[in-house]
Amino acid sequence: MLTLLLTLVAMAVIDGIWLGAVARGFYRRHLAWLLLVGVGAAGALMAFAATAATDLSVTALLPPVYRLFAAAVGAYLLLAVGALNSGLLFGVGRPGPSVAATALGTAASLLVGGVAGLAWPAEWAAMTGLLVGTAVFAALTTLAAGRTFARFDTYFYRAF
Repeated sequence: MLTLLLTLVAMAVIDGIWLGAVARGFYRRHLAWLLLVGVGAAGALMAFAATAATDLSVTALLPPVYRLFAAAVGAYLLLAVGALNSGLLFGVGRPGPSVAATALGTAASLLVGGVAGLAWPAEWAAMTGLLVGTAVFAALTTLAAGRTFARFDTYFYRAF
């Protein structure tokens, strides 16, 4: 009887470790694809904008627009990372960390953007708020996803 119990416990531990490793691999692959496609699409759009601007003879307008566009790409990539993490967290029945990260990211975005708007031009203040808010959201959801992977078997089995 004791041997059977130890065997079942060992199988459950091995199953949990295997499940966590599979989930981590899935997460890493999707994160890599998300960043690769995001950076590639941004590069293609910037090349298209440069070509179109040269054809339209408006190249003097490009430097500030390029900087804003690069900041926006960074912010939206961070938002996509946070959304990937939130999907994982919701999938294993942990919506709390995702909701908290969303609330804190929104608050950070509004606070930083509002304060920056007092000293900077509106477009840069808005972009700074967006960058800070999405960075907070991505960082908090990434931390929560890391904690979830540390005990993935527990969260996964508890979710169903």
